[in-house]
Amino acid sequence: MSQTNIADRRRYWRQLLPPEICLLTGLLSGLGHVLRTTWSYMSGLLGDYLLRTNRMSRTNVRKLATAGCELSLVKFQQ
Repeated sequence: MSQTNIADRRRYWRQLLPPEICLLTGLLSGLGHVLRTTWSYMSGLLGDYLLRTNRMSRTNVRKLATAGCELSLVKFQQ
């Protein structure tokens, strides 16, 4: 019986699958991290704007950012 080492798995998948699929899989697996980072940055800018113009309290800005994050997680987990 042969075992595939953790170090050999990447080479194994490269031999098994065409390069286009490996690239697409890598991009799709990283998409969640990119979206989460983008949401964090954009909600920070929006929160700063809302606080600076006294449109919302700090507590409500935090609630808004948390709700947006939770809703995006629910949408992408389906």
